[in-house]
Amino acid sequence: MKRKIAVVISLLIALSLPVPDLEAGIRGRARIQTPSKRLIEAMRRPAVSREIQAELPPLDEQEARTAIISISEAWNSGGLGEYLDESFYNKDRLLDTISSDIPQDAVLRVLNVRNIKMLNNSVAQGEEQGTIIRTSQVSAVVETQVEFNDPKTGFQRLPGTLEMVLKIDEIFSMKGGAGGLK
Repeated sequence: MKRKIAVVISLLIALSLPVPDLEAGIRGRARIQTPSKRLIEAMRRPAVSREIQAELPPLDEQEARTAIISISEAWNSGGLGEYLDESFYNKDRLLDTISSDIPQDAVLRVLNVRNIKMLNNSVAQGEEQGTIIRTSQVSAVVETQVEFNDPKTGFQRLPGTLEMVLKIDEIFSMKGGAGGLK
């Protein structure tokens, strides 16, 4: 009888102790991702009919090439942060690494841009009456070269190939607001 009472008492004590949060220890705590402000604004805009979408001209590859040149010039002048989207993964870490690990006189040159392709796009009504905004996500393979003077080894050229994913916004104006693009 004494043994049964001891087992019941120890069982009650064990049940009254706080239980550790095993679930948190197993998978950790992660921040819940939320859509960016830009995506929320785009979702609030009214949809554009398929007929109007069909009238839009295809994306000009020169737009992507111009954007890539602008990004390389921003890298050279220290203004790359302005071109990175707010949802860019480890944006601050990338900018810190560039400023601390890359020589100050380093220059990024774009040698070749190839394989430009549209990944996806969305079309929405603009804020002004009669305007349409097309946001395109474009991938491009870019051959680059970083050039700098090293005090020990002299002039250095470091070639590389990277894939850039760009978001390109185009604004179209409708003639009369109901058809025909400008």
